[in-house]
Amino acid sequence: MTNNDQIESITRLVENAILDKVFPCVEILAARGEEILYHQVFGNRIPDDPSTKLEKNSLFDLASLTKPLATTNAILHLCEQASISLETPVYEIIPEFANQDDKTRITIRHLLTHTSGLPDWLALYEPRFDKQQGWNLLLSTPLIKPPGEITIYSCLGFILLGEIIRRLSALSLNEYCRKYLFNPMQLRYTRFNPDPLHVDIPIVPTGYCSLRKVTLSGIVHDENAALFDGEGGNSGLFGTAQETHKICLMLLNNGKFSDHRILPKRSVNSLFQNHNPSPLIPRSLGWDYKTGEADYWSCSHQMPDGSIGHLGFTGTSLWVDPDSKFIFIALSNRVFISREDNIPLMQIFRPNLHRLLLEHLG
Repeated sequence: MTNNDQIESITRLVENAILDKVFPCVEILAARGEEILYHQVFGNRIPDDPSTKLEKNSLFDLASLTKPLATTNAILHLCEQASISLETPVYEIIPEFANQDDKTRITIRHLLTHTSGLPDWLALYEPRFDKQQGWNLLLSTPLIKPPGEITIYSCLGFILLGEIIRRLSALSLNEYCRKYLFNPMQLRYTRFNPDPLHVDIPIVPTGYCSLRKVTLSGIVHDENAALFDGEGGNSGLFGTAQETHKICLMLLNNGKFSDHRILPKRSVNSLFQNHNPSPLIPRSLGWDYKTGEADYWSCSHQMPDGSIGHLGFTGTSLWVDPDSKFIFIALSNRVFISREDNIPLMQIFRPNLHRLLLEHLG
């Protein structure tokens, strides 16, 4: 298959996905290190509205990409600035979390690797978006298993990590990330709670929220993150494909961006390792860790083992291979069409996209 044929195959895949209402629009960026090899946008920010044609460098709700790009990096940075480590028990920072014996054993590492034993998710925002009530519910939630015995992808654990950052730094999550991560990298748009009146690029709306009775544009889609002022630690980060690419370059450059040391080299090296012993599901710190063992990979089975990646509920995805330096970014507003109904089609689309990109890039 020629290079042009491969590009046409990617175009057909994406255009068919838009027709099938997998998402209204998508921005795809594929790179090998600094070299951008494929960068295209498709569709309209608002379904069936040609006046809202997606432009490159638009601002997306990154959803759970917040976990690796903001919360995890902030925790790793904080470990160098404060007297904590990955083995620090959570209750030492959040004393009220120690309301059950097993919870006293949960460490920061457990939260980052999703091995704390906490459930995956609870509607902390119900019934009235009462922040204190939601926090009390999180604290009182029993563990499914003792720490270290099971891998359960848990948004609740990352809400706790967000609170750890706030308590140790006396800064909001946005303030901490802007000061220590994003501003030193000259990222203009990557932030929590972007103000549409002060952003000079298009913000991609994620749809209408019937609970909050508002169209979500610059407002986090995830209700639990919204409960915690748009900065839940689990979700809330907004960003562009280009600036997400820059964060990946920092990681591939051992924590340095230009002349700025953002993260320690040893911390970045730890991101490209599996931290969960067998038989637990492999996880890096804050990232999925690609192995040959799973039946399904959103990045396709062709993606090299040892790659790290993450998905976002709004329709975002990110994969990075430390050896080839491949970076694959796909940002969409899937939830504008449906919260749940298009998930099966999205699960088919993602590995097909990555397979074609890998074929295109050789």
